[in-house]
Amino acid sequence: LWAPPFNAGLLKIVDFITQPGVFIRRKALCEPMLDEAYHFALDYELWLRLAATGKRFARIPRIVGIDRHQPGRKSLTMLDVHAENTQRLVEGYGAVGADAQVGRRSRFYLQQRIAGAAWIGRARVDLAFATPPNPRKGLLRRQIFSRRSSWPTEYR
Repeated sequence: LWAPPFNAGLLKIVDFITQPGVFIRRKALCEPMLDEAYHFALDYELWLRLAATGKRFARIPRIVGIDRHQPGRKSLTMLDVHAENTQRLVEGYGAVGADAQVGRRSRFYLQQRIAGAAWIGRARVDLAFATPPNPRKGLLRRQIFSRRSSWPTEYR
C-alpha cells in the first residue's frame, strides 16, 4: 500500500504505516519493545508511542514488502478485541476512535489507492523478492483492490 510522508496527526486517525515495510533503528526502541497487552494493535501502539516520544519517521520511496490480507486475519475475525485495543489507544495516545473521523479515514483510503496506483504506474518495479511475469499488473491490482480478502492470482 502506498504510504504518505509521516504525519503525526494523520497517524492518530489511521494506521497508515504498513508493518511489513518498517525498518527501525534499535536505539529508537525501549522496553517493552512491543506491548503484548495489545493483541490486535501491537504495531500501531508502537508507532504512536514512538511518535509521542518525538522519534523521527522517514518514508522510503520504494516497494520493500507486500502484505497479504488473508480471509481469516484478525482484523476481520476479532472485532471485539480490535474495539477494545482501539479504545485503549484513544485513552493512551489520543488516537481517534473507530466511529470518529470516518469520512477522513475514507478519504485517506481513497487517496492511498489513487496515489499508489499512480506511483506504481511510474515506478521502476525492481522488487527484492521473487516476482510474477508481470509485477506491475499485480501490484496495481493489489493497490487498487487491497481491501478485498483474496490475493491476486499472480502473487499466489
